[in-house]
Amino acid sequence: MKPIVRTERSETPVMFLQVADDPEQIREAWDKLERLVGSRRGRKFYGIFNAAAGTYRACVEVREGDHAEALGLRQGKLAGGAYLRMRLRQKPPAMHEQIVAVFEELQETSWRDRGRPRIEFYRGHGEVDVLMPVISLQ
Repeated sequence: MKPIVRTERSETPVMFLQVADDPEQIREAWDKLERLVGSRRGRKFYGIFNAAAGTYRACVEVREGDHAEALGLRQGKLAGGAYLRMRLRQKPPAMHEQIVAVFEELQETSWRDRGRPRIEFYRGHGEVDVLMPVISLQ
């Protein structure tokens, strides 16, 4: 089992495509997002799952010079705060199956913050941080 670490994240401005929580629609959203923003170099990508709404957002962090509207993307923010993090290192598509299993494991925590969505932070090819929001103890 991979180690689970408690971490704090800052609020992050993003551009995104939102789709239903459906594997095929999610895959299509990622393909489209990557085409729209061009090179992955220097970019930070996130997946946001909102269980209550049944939606998924394929996101990229906003950087200077980005114009979401011109690309046909929406703008928003990833919520900052406390998260439980498990880092996965595995090649797709097996990694995507692991993400679901890790979220299922992490959602059992009694500290889970149901007011914020779960986050996937794609650190690089074959590496993702699975982030479950938790209540801050400060």
